[in-house]
Amino acid sequence: MFNPQTNQTTKWTSRLGIGICVLSLGGMVGMILGVMTLREQPNRLADQAEITLVADKQAPSPWQVLGPLTVSADGSMSSDQSPSAAMTLSDCDIDPARPVQISAQVMPGQSDWVGIAMGQNKMHADFFKRNDLLLYLKPSGRYTFMIQNISSVIGSGTIEPFFQDKPNTMQMTYDPQANTVSASINGVTVIQQHALEQNNFKPAITSVGFRINRGKEAAMATVSQFQVRNVRAHGETASHWNVGNAEQFFIQPNELTVLNFNGDASADGVASQQTYAIHDYAQNLVKTDQATVDHNGQMQISVQLPQGFYSIQLSDSDQSFGIVSQPTFTGKTDPFFCVDSALSWLVVEKNHYTTYPDFQKTRESLVKILKRSGVAMSRERLSWGQIQPAKDQWDWDSPREFETLRRTYQKHGVPVLEMFHSTPAFMGQTSGKRFPLDMHAASNSWQTITKRWQNAWGSVEIWNEPNLDFSGNQPADQYAPLAKTLAYTMAKSGVDVPVGGPGVAGGHDVHYLENLAQNGVLDGMDYYSFHTYHHAPLIEQIVADVRSTLSRYGQSTLPIWITECGRPWRKGTDRPELVEDMESAMDNVMKAIETKACGIARHFVFVYPFYEERSRNFGLMDRQGTPLRAMAAYTQAISALSHQPYIGDWITDDQAVRLARVFGDEQSVTAVFYTGKAFQGQTVTVKLPSTAECFGIDGRRLVLADQEHLAIPDGLTYVRMDRSQVTTQLDRKTRALEMTAAASKPGHDKVAPSPVVMQFMPDESDYVIDVNGYRMLDEKSDSDHVLPLRLMNLGEQKHSAKVTLTCEGQTLGKTQSIDIAAGQTVMTHWPIPVSLVGKPQLKLKFDAQSSTAGVIGPVVINLIGEMSFEQLIAPWPNRQQIVIDDQTLWQMVAAPSSHAKMNFPGRGVWQMDVQLEKNTDNWAYPRLKLNMPIAGSQMQGIILEANARNANAVRLFLWEQSDSGSMESVGYISSRHLVPTDGKWHAVYMPFSSLTLSGANGLDANGKLDLDQVKRLSIGINGKPGHGQIQVRQAWLVGK
Repeated sequence: MFNPQTNQTTKWTSRLGIGICVLSLGGMVGMILGVMTLREQPNRLADQAEITLVADKQAPSPWQVLGPLTVSADGSMSSDQSPSAAMTLSDCDIDPARPVQISAQVMPGQSDWVGIAMGQNKMHADFFKRNDLLLYLKPSGRYTFMIQNISSVIGSGTIEPFFQDKPNTMQMTYDPQANTVSASINGVTVIQQHALEQNNFKPAITSVGFRINRGKEAAMATVSQFQVRNVRAHGETASHWNVGNAEQFFIQPNELTVLNFNGDASADGVASQQTYAIHDYAQNLVKTDQATVDHNGQMQISVQLPQGFYSIQLSDSDQSFGIVSQPTFTGKTDPFFCVDSALSWLVVEKNHYTTYPDFQKTRESLVKILKRSGVAMSRERLSWGQIQPAKDQWDWDSPREFETLRRTYQKHGVPVLEMFHSTPAFMGQTSGKRFPLDMHAASNSWQTITKRWQNAWGSVEIWNEPNLDFSGNQPADQYAPLAKTLAYTMAKSGVDVPVGGPGVAGGHDVHYLENLAQNGVLDGMDYYSFHTYHHAPLIEQIVADVRSTLSRYGQSTLPIWITECGRPWRKGTDRPELVEDMESAMDNVMKAIETKACGIARHFVFVYPFYEERSRNFGLMDRQGTPLRAMAAYTQAISALSHQPYIGDWITDDQAVRLARVFGDEQSVTAVFYTGKAFQGQTVTVKLPSTAECFGIDGRRLVLADQEHLAIPDGLTYVRMDRSQVTTQLDRKTRALEMTAAASKPGHDKVAPSPVVMQFMPDESDYVIDVNGYRMLDEKSDSDHVLPLRLMNLGEQKHSAKVTLTCEGQTLGKTQSIDIAAGQTVMTHWPIPVSLVGKPQLKLKFDAQSSTAGVIGPVVINLIGEMSFEQLIAPWPNRQQIVIDDQTLWQMVAAPSSHAKMNFPGRGVWQMDVQLEKNTDNWAYPRLKLNMPIAGSQMQGIILEANARNANAVRLFLWEQSDSGSMESVGYISSRHLVPTDGKWHAVYMPFSSLTLSGANGLDANGKLDLDQVKRLSIGINGKPGHGQIQVRQAWLVGK
């Protein structure tokens, strides 16, 4: 260890023999673990042909430099010219056969660029001929990644965030076994596992380094904290240290706590020392020290930390573990703050992304953390067919130990939200092969389940995301019978917890919600639930749309639960990179704050344990079960805002403050100021009382510099004040407050569920069925059509009903009087005339009246007639054709795993083929530059003629102000499927008014589609594994 103040050198030896270099400056200790970090002596290097820097007097530095370079006391290196610096891997004890990673803190200044590189020996002397992999950054924030001695570019763009006034973190990783390279800047991946075999290139890396190109004296470029190390291969897990129970990492602030780690026993039976470092939320070093590892591999580290989030990093394993320092929650929990835990499915002995050798113990530890943190309810998963594989056969635990887990929740006082979305095979399945066919068996089953488990329940949610493909891609009328059956069953069984659902995917899908309401599903529910993964600033509009839709159907006071809401990070590592960790924490928590402000009754953050899904990880905990920043931030939100109602917005003129929500009572208030800048941090102008207390996103105390400036280092800051000090600053005329007031009104009149349930039973050979409804096949549309309807009596006595079929208010045929014996099902048939068959859209409604069965929920179906392209476009006098067969207008934008390719098989025809892999991102949405402007043309929508096969969904995007394929562009998406995926040609009209903002892409400042800013559109698919295809042969803008 070289200390430039004392000029003393200390040698550290780790258990794995990896060099550790430490710098101490003025009482501030900087530490990098398991890597070679070079900190040179202050020295001005003159123009010399070649210079070897000296790190200390006992050992030469491995650096070799060509060109002038100034090394400052803090170890940073800068230049106003063009120096190159390099070191060989052998000099750094780096194994070139294992993945090599380099990183540096870079400020480009006014240079042309600053780059980090990997290449061959003596790279410093002939940089451009000897570097194989080069990532460089310009003062504008533009980056470029080049390979093969700068002969090929494999990636370029503008990085966001980019800093001009502080260093940017550049990182590159090369895996020689896989021959792939990855790179990131400020935690944002710019190259992800690029296979160099695509370029017919396999470098032999022996040297690493950096270059400052054409520096300027006025603002010299700077490189600091250059590091090189061996890392694990992508997907390779570290197993050197494990932590046993996770709750030990949730500690009381300022109390001495001992953390226990289990490692490998010593081969020679001798104890050793382990170096560790503790960092705070912002990754500032708090402490570095050593702990003793006994001969059995056991280690204890004592910590005593103020309130906030911390990470502890162990030197010899490249492992980090999170620590939440937060007081144990006491008192009654706030019903609002809940977690989607899914321990039944995700914490098992082994799954495809992690293992839990003692998963029962891990589950109990995680449940204890929920209790300690003040979580009011935990959402779980039930595999219905596993606990009841046959009619008279029950396996209450099954391999996933469902019952044991529910008893664990009950033991620790955490209520369970019970949820399922599967059907036992013996019950049979209806259209779509998802929902049960035998509703009598389903009712009997849930009576048995209720008797056994209801004491562990806080609620029951009927199904999960029924509007997605894994639920059979069925319209809401096919979900409705199950919901009505279980609502009746729960009422009959005396369940005294709320029963609701169905966890609709995408808060913007109000079409499915409308169909639920039309089918009477909401009448028998205690709450409506949906999911959203949109960014925080969009939440208010989403909730407003849902609340407005409910009001239109007489459900203005029905409570709304958001049972999944998350912000993922990229998978492949035990813990996310710093920027992603911070962004996940900020967005997760601010969405909870927004939903609380908008009157949502319960909010379930998604998802508690480590969980990889395709290319993303949604976990709030790491692979070992210790907390990420998102978990720490949610715990702090519970502490700060429990039982604090929303009372208005803080008034501020600073445009950097995007949201300023205020919660409180007559004694105190807590304001939450949000900028959305999780990593950069900002100081905003806000007038605050002098006694105000400020806290970071993790609960750490922040210093209030003065009464007019507030630091927001994490994207959001809490400010606590006396209520008497908040007067004119509060805006009480907000839309959010109106929604909160509406939600708090009493009077949700739940209709007693009827024992009689009706269901439309389509013949799947007659239709193409999806969430939009029932699209009649061409050959079925030229004759009278018969609609089968069944009536099921779940009760214990006979019931009679009079059933009527109407279409747009017109009665079709005669009313049928039907008797249904107890426990029986009756099938009826309803002809509709050929004059109605084939119309673009028919809404058909079955109503039933009974003097004994109470209010029987209606059945409303959408029957969709097939119109030809010519029929569809004929009514539109204003039309303009979109050019789709010009390859130069298209840009491929797709998940790398989609293997998407475009071609043009005929004049005016565009085609895209994909070959999708399992468990990967499965989308492809290439972008087409429009050959004409939309604005001012009175255009109202788009008519397409397309066919698709083997796809979950076909959708359309319009992109505002987009000249590139950036995922941060503002996109508006069709919330419903464009055409069926049956491989046949279909024509469709998509009005612009039906498009909604895509939550997976950039935020829109005004929250509405601006046609005058639209330059590109996308047509594409979310596919299924295997080969998928979409073709388009007509695309027209149309208007009146």
